[in-house]
Parts: sequence; C-alpha cells; structure tokens
Amino acid sequence: MLLAAFPICGQQLPLFTQYAEYKGLIDPSFIPYEMYAEDYKVAMGMAYRDQWIQIPDRPRTAALRYEGITDKKRGVNIIYGGYFLHDDIGIFASSEIKGRIASSITLRNTRYTKTLLTAGVNLGVGLYQVNLANAPYIEEDPELFRDNSTQIAPDAGLGISIYNTFRNQDYFQIGFSVPQIINLDHIHSSDTKEFDIRRIPHYYLSASYYKILKDYNHIEFSTWIKKLKNVPLNFDAVVRYKFDSKMWVGAGLNSAGIIHTEIGFNFMVQDDNRAKAGYSFNPTFKSHGVVFGNIHEINFSYYLKR
Repeated sequence: MLLAAFPICGQQLPLFTQYAEYKGLIDPSFIPYEMYAEDYKVAMGMAYRDQWIQIPDRPRTAALRYEGITDKKRGVNIIYGGYFLHDDIGIFASSEIKGRIASSITLRNTRYTKTLLTAGVNLGVGLYQVNLANAPYIEEDPELFRDNSTQIAPDAGLGISIYNTFRNQDYFQIGFSVPQIINLDHIHSSDTKEFDIRRIPHYYLSASYYKILKDYNHIEFSTWIKKLKNVPLNFDAVVRYKFDSKMWVGAGLNSAGIIHTEIGFNFMVQDDNRAKAGYSFNPTFKSHGVVFGNIHEINFSYYLKR
C-alpha cells in the first residue's frame, strides 16, 4: 500500500467585495477616500460577508474597524487603525486583532499636481482553531486527525502607496502590500497524530482612479490584484459611481468568474458627520455557481469630521 502526502494551496486571508471600506487590512499604507479627499478624521465600521450560500460549511467573515488620521505636522500625516476579524470556513475558524500605523510625506507639490508617498505596517495576533472532533466523516478513516485544536500566532504586514492629485482634484492611488509576511507552521497535534497549516505571504497590488464631480460626487475605477505561490493570479475590476451625495452604485468582475454588483446610501448627520450603508450581491457565471450559490455582503460605516 502506498501512502502520499502533498500540500494543498489556497487563499488564506478573507476577501471583501466592498474592499474600499477595509483596504487598511489589505494595504496598511492606504488612506480612505473620505479622509484623503473630504477631510474626515475618524472612520468606524462593521461588515459581514456570506460566501457561496448553498454550501453548509461555506466561508463567512465578520469585521470591525476603527481608523483615524492626524492633522499634518512638519509635512507628515499619521494614519492609524485597529481591526477585529473573524472568519469561519467549515471546521476552520480564526479570530484576529490587528493594529496599523502609516505615515505620509509630500514628494511634490506644484500648481499642477501633488504627490504623496505613504508607508505603513500592521501588527496583530490571531486565534486559529480546527474543530475535527465531531466531523461526520472522521470515523470513516482511523488515520485521520480527529481532535479539536487551537493555536495562537502573531502576524504582520507591510504596504507602500503613491497618491497623485491633479489640478482638477482628480487623483489616483496605487499600492503594493504583503499583509501576511510571517511564515509560520500552525502545528495541530493530538497524542498520536498531527498536521500543520503553513501561512504563506499574499502579494497584493491595488489601484484606484477617482474622477471628482460636482457636489462631492465622484466616479471610482479600481482594481485589486492578488497573487499567492502556486495559486493562479486573481483580480477584480470595479467601477463605482457616487451621485446626488446620497447614494452610490457599483459593478465589476472578478477573474474567477464572479460578477460584482453593489448599492449604498450616504446619510449626513450632525456636524457634517456621515453614515454609510452598503450591500453587494455577487453571482457567478461559472458552472459551479449552481452548486455553490451566490455571495452577499453588507457594510456599515460612520465618518467624523472632528
């Protein structure tokens, strides 16, 4: 009898459809649009994503965030934030707490263009669980690991971005980040068996172009490119249109065959603070969509001018 063991590779970090709201997790050097273009100082939010809703053990992600930016001193802004992220995928679950800090400096400032360089890091710790004790298929093979196991491990990420604002207030952002740079084996063991999960670096390239319109409206063209070792390149291309200062819609496509649709509302409250609520629906035109089902995501955010 011949036994063989081989690694299985795949995406290890949660995905978001409305990733502009949680781009600080993707790229710790990122400055949200509301802070960069509209002078908001604090952002808070929560999101929930339910992926492939016809599968019982499907990926489900919940996130909380708090972000802020300081006034410029000696030509430097400080961007900071804290995040809580919980992810469930069948027998696997993870809960992470992360903090990030970034700074921006002006590289060029003329009457025609302004260019900023931002660099940031995130640091955190995660609780990673594997729950196999009651898995229905475990009893069918005595060689399988059959316990519950928990590991606690640190994590860190790096990011760098360029922002360029033109004379008409349009601007673009392009950033490169590695949000998971600590390579660790999470070894889950019992008295007689063990297996391990290796966390590998994720390489992200993100870019956006904002066409600024009247009355704080804008059109955003964005992309998020993802690369992991031994995993095909994946990317999103999305267009969002914010109009009438109260509503936005979005549409796009993911290279895995997933269609992106999005709608959201802005609510102005006391002292020019802003609340946002967004919903996204992601059907797929691939054949597995009939079996897996669609993707739903909701997001709530609150921005303060203070």
